[in-house]
Amino acid sequence: MELARLWKSVLAEIELSVSKATYHTHFAHSELLTLDGEVATVGFPSPLMRTMAETRYYSLIKSTLDHKTNGNTSLVFTVLPKKESASSDAGPLFVQSVEL
Repeated sequence: MELARLWKSVLAEIELSVSKATYHTHFAHSELLTLDGEVATVGFPSPLMRTMAETRYYSLIKSTLDHKTNGNTSLVFTVLPKKESASSDAGPLFVQSVEL
């Protein structure tokens, strides 16, 4: 199964198990980065979200992923690299004009 599709399926099941706010705060922007054998690497957008996943939601994520893969998966959590902005040549937000 493709990683993105597998993770979407896992997230759909997790969404039913947690509150809407919890899902959108902690899971909506996560990604399944790799699934090598029985080790899955899951990325989160910030260190805080990664820590929350490790401390509060490890068993939920593991049991859901195990159910979807029919395996016994070990989880590794990481922080996703920041995406480059579309325009790195952005100018100032405001330009002060001087009238003489």
